[in-house]
Amino acid sequence: MNDRSLQGQYAGFVSRAVGLAIDVLISTVSVAIVSWFLITVMGLFGINVTNCPRGDSMTYWWSICYISSIMLVSFAALFFPVYLLLFWTLAGETPGMRVMGVRVVRRDGRRVNLWVAIKRLFGYFVCFFTLGLGFLWVLLDDQRQGLHDMIAGTVVIYAWNARLRTQFITRM
Repeated sequence: MNDRSLQGQYAGFVSRAVGLAIDVLISTVSVAIVSWFLITVMGLFGINVTNCPRGDSMTYWWSICYISSIMLVSFAALFFPVYLLLFWTLAGETPGMRVMGVRVVRRDGRRVNLWVAIKRLFGYFVCFFTLGLGFLWVLLDDQRQGLHDMIAGTVVIYAWNARLRTQFITRM
């Protein structure tokens, strides 16, 4: 059998895309649960966070309603970026990346620090604003770097000691 290890090799587009989809799903469910909880608790006090009353006078309940709404929107907007930064910095991989057996490292193989993670996150925003074209660059690059990886100086590699089945590939 002519098998070789995939560990340390550059991760492909599908592995990375599925990992990102898992992370988006985790984030969406987390934000939905926290939102539901906040809306339910505020509803027990008769405050409808999704439809704060309009009025000229700033009452105590009006203030609570708007502050809660602002906190909810801020939480929803910041959860995914903070999620990515924390996992990239502390573990080198998000839960979705872990499921797919990939991790992010700097080009020299060292762990990602906070500054590199911030640059990578900025690159994510650039990729999103270019309608995903920056992510598609992974398909063309020899090191499987997307635009966000090029900006941050990172690569995504396989972390598991998986085996490439060369017999299967030659049959295909």
